[in-house]
Amino acid sequence: MNLRGLSYRTERERINSLKRTQEVIENKLIEKALTAPRPATPPMRPQPPISAGEAARQSDAAIERSGPPPEKCNRTQYGSGWVTVCE
Repeated sequence: MNLRGLSYRTERERINSLKRTQEVIENKLIEKALTAPRPATPPMRPQPPISAGEAARQSDAAIERSGPPPEKCNRTQYGSGWVTVCE
């Protein structure tokens, strides 16, 4: 007998029944997830390149918002965007 007054066998049967129920629920959830309709997403397209002037304008505005201006900043183009590194 265990603390709840059930025999070991009864306790094991109850645990096994709960495990089977859990497996059934998990399988139904997986099946539902696999068969659910998926939203149509547009294909990813590369963005057009940002001009050097637009990159400078955006980085200057960000630098102003962040506090006192740094001494030196370098702008480098990577792909369709720009990276500004300030020291």
